[in-house]
Amino acid sequence: MDDRELRVSIDHESKIRDQIAALTGKLKDVLDRPETGPSLPMLKEIEEEEGTKKKPPKKKKSLKDGPKRTISLQLPPEIFEKIQQDELRDDMEANASLDEFMASQGLDAYTNLLKRRGFNTVNDLANLQEGDIDFKIKPVHRSRLLWVAGTQKGFMEEDGKEVPKTEKVKPTTPDPEDKPKPKPVRKTAAGAARRPGPGQRKPAPGKKPPPGAKRPAPSKPQPRPRPGAKPAPTKKPTSKATAPPPAAAEPPKPTPKPSKAEAPVEPDAPPPAPVEPQVAEPVEELVDLPPEVEGEDEYLPEPQHAEVEDPGLHGDILEEDNPHMHKMADDYEDDYPIIENGVPGVDLPPQPENITRLVFGSGPFGITVYGTGNGLVVTHVEPEGSGAELRVEVGDHVVELNGVEVPPSISDREFVEQLMSKSRPVVLGFTRNGKDFATANAELAGGVTAPPEFEEPEIPEPYTVGGISMDEIDPDKNLADLFPSAGLEMYLDALKEMGAEKMEDLAYLRRSDLMDLDIDIAPADKKKLLELGLVAFLTKEGLADCVAYIRSVGVDMVDDLVYLKQSDVALMDLKQEYKDRLMDVLGRDS
Repeated sequence: MDDRELRVSIDHESKIRDQIAALTGKLKDVLDRPETGPSLPMLKEIEEEEGTKKKPPKKKKSLKDGPKRTISLQLPPEIFEKIQQDELRDDMEANASLDEFMASQGLDAYTNLLKRRGFNTVNDLANLQEGDIDFKIKPVHRSRLLWVAGTQKGFMEEDGKEVPKTEKVKPTTPDPEDKPKPKPVRKTAAGAARRPGPGQRKPAPGKKPPPGAKRPAPSKPQPRPRPGAKPAPTKKPTSKATAPPPAAAEPPKPTPKPSKAEAPVEPDAPPPAPVEPQVAEPVEELVDLPPEVEGEDEYLPEPQHAEVEDPGLHGDILEEDNPHMHKMADDYEDDYPIIENGVPGVDLPPQPENITRLVFGSGPFGITVYGTGNGLVVTHVEPEGSGAELRVEVGDHVVELNGVEVPPSISDREFVEQLMSKSRPVVLGFTRNGKDFATANAELAGGVTAPPEFEEPEIPEPYTVGGISMDEIDPDKNLADLFPSAGLEMYLDALKEMGAEKMEDLAYLRRSDLMDLDIDIAPADKKKLLELGLVAFLTKEGLADCVAYIRSVGVDMVDDLVYLKQSDVALMDLKQEYKDRLMDVLGRDS
């Protein structure tokens, strides 16, 4: 290669190096410079286009997914709390008004009561405190309402919102729901809806009075004969058919009673005048006797027994004879001795005149109480418990605990907690119709006053749940056979897609499942479905006989069981085996 060719080659190589250096500098400038080119909007547009694409449909949940997806009892507390909070937030967003929200929660019975106290919006619930709930409410509903209030306040603080100020109002008049409901007028001696006295014939087992039949009044109760006492003459009219019938139709004339020295009138001799007041005349005034009544047995009218509205909860109390109707005033002397001392471990003040004190030793108390807000009332007495042995009756008020006054405003839960904290024996003070037992019984037996009235708690009928009779509910029964009678047939297909075809499948039904259905559910129907889920769950757990008791304290669905407290279970008039089983299901010690 000559010099000329070598020089050309060097120049070419130098140019190449310059080009490489220039390109390297440009590349370095590009790398050091922030990205501000037109490519960013293009990327944003691509992201927006991807965001507009529809998400794949959510997979249908099956009610049978997971071994234990039922309720909080089978979930860790923190997980269930998070689930409940998410469901509550969704519910609040879907139901803006207080009426809609309370209905979705199954608490619509308390909406107007809250509004009367100044809580008019969902946000106002964040200011709700336990002292604001001064109206009648079931225990579980109270716990749920307070949880909703606390959670709502937490939501607002978490979202950085200010909790609104609520102008709370204390009602000066009774709530409409607390006004006494009209009850059948108790008739006096002229009409008499009182229990039959001794000697009157009871109706045959299973026999019910025809609809609309007039209720006959029993005659005045007779005193029970004391052991060894001479039997008193009966007041039944003579059963001989030869008795002159016109005497019964004539008005009674005042005649002096024969002295003890006078000999009794011979049966064969026609009586010149009534020996003693006859009860045939007043009975004829009160009861229309059948025309064929002639003999002694037909003289006694068959009493018409009042039907018990809720036998599953309160027992068939009215089907038992009222023991007060079998005693006269003098039979109650010393029946209830004064208890002021002599009870181990209990220091008692002097016993008030209008209170009867009873000592409860070991064993079950056997009574169910209910806090009405104006007194603690006995709503049921277990036949084999201590309460029955001490002759406590439905309608009695508990006014003392170990000599200390029980406030009328105390709730049944608070009373049970106080009672359980005491060691045995304990002394409970009772009143009956505002008086001590002996006075009240004597007045009742003497016809001075009517049996005590008391306001029973509003408890759902135990035989109808979710619009379906409990007699018809069977775990193996198809929902297609049950739902039409309750007006729920429109939800059969949606539930079938979730794996619920039989009654037992509803044991895993939760509120969130109903929210996931591709169908709008009316609040009333939602409540029915959740109630049926509760029945299915309790049946699966062997607690079908406890449905009425559990619903009576405000448990409307399976998840509500988490709010049950030990004192709530103690208030239920259940056998101990059921209480133990229920506490086991709740995951707590009995």
